[in-house]
Amino acid sequence: MERNLATYIKVLSDDDYDIFEDIFLEKYRKFIYLYNIINRYSDIITKLKYEMSDNDILKIEFSVSKKKTSDILSEIQNYTDSESSMGCKYWNKGKSIFIELTKDESELP
Repeated sequence: MERNLATYIKVLSDDDYDIFEDIFLEKYRKFIYLYNIINRYSDIITKLKYEMSDNDILKIEFSVSKKKTSDILSEIQNYTDSESSMGCKYWNKGKSIFIELTKDESELP
């Protein structure tokens, strides 16, 4: 997968204008933060999926090849620990990693 915002938004929206609109109008800053977390894995991402949720929550699922999910979760923790302004939850289920950003857009810097 290419390392650019346009590719990520295209894959996440899956050519669904409602998802595209939801991300850009309601969750743009969360999307940028999410991109900063996972773009380093662009070369090994095998699946990237947006999950519809409330307006103040951005939730995605992704899978990677060639790297343990526990290693990625550790790296995500290191990144998010340095960024306390964003409410971030992350977990894995099998080979899938889920990230949920919960901070209200109006409260972000």
